[in-house]
Amino acid sequence: MPNASRTINFKQLTVNNKTRIRLLIFFLILSLVTCHLSLVSAQQSPLDEAKASYTAQLTKYNNAKEDYVTAKANYASFQTASAKGEAFTKTKEYLSQVDHLLIVYMQLVKEYGENTRWQNVSFDKSQTDGILADQINIIQAHKQELDNTQTLEELPPLAKELKDKLDNSTIPKINKIIVTFDIAQTEYVFSRFVDVSQTTNDLVQKRIGPANYTLLLNWQSEIADIKDKTATNLSLAKQSYQKIREDKNNPYQIQQTDQITQRAKVELKRSKNLFEEMLRVI
Repeated sequence: MPNASRTINFKQLTVNNKTRIRLLIFFLILSLVTCHLSLVSAQQSPLDEAKASYTAQLTKYNNAKEDYVTAKANYASFQTASAKGEAFTKTKEYLSQVDHLLIVYMQLVKEYGENTRWQNVSFDKSQTDGILADQINIIQAHKQELDNTQTLEELPPLAKELKDKLDNSTIPKINKIIVTFDIAQTEYVFSRFVDVSQTTNDLVQKRIGPANYTLLLNWQSEIADIKDKTATNLSLAKQSYQKIREDKNNPYQIQQTDQITQRAKVELKRSKNLFEEMLRVI
């Protein structure tokens, strides 16, 4: 048992304003470099597990696809009952692995959402969670239909049904969700940038000497430029985002939105050297 007579010197644990600002700037710089803040853990995170599951399922999918192609070719060549039976088995397994892969992929996307910071952003995480849950349910229902099939002739209609759902619902919605995460994460980092730059400015103004006053003015000008350009790009990104359809795949609009969001990220990363410069001053 620890010695009850031991006391803690709370003065030694007090974090003064200067140290607090240094810590804030350090974590902001970290977020600007990585575009998200996360704790490093020796244990495998849920996101790591989701990535590993997707990689393993992708291998199963590729193997099933090879078997399906072989069985399809054999049936086309020999037209025997046994070849048809093998074609049914391998085609059904292939379609089943497609369903599994889609589900695992959407679970991976969900984990990326769990690792996105949602404070001070324009989006509702519960909405993206609901869309992902609905799409997973659709694929699971399709898999159940697939499990109940008994003949080769039943499979092509199910395959077409899945393709239509993917083209007209699942793929457009999931692609838009991924863009949502990217903009939201950038918005979060921007909000941190605004808070820390203001706090840093207030502290430096109190401490800076006449010899460095011009440095502060130049720093303020650069920070203001980054703030204005980032805000503009985020606004444009969200306008472009609204044009992304959820009933049709539209890669051009997604690419446009991604490019604008990337410009916002580039502006934010410009501040890294500026904050490091102020660390040397304070």
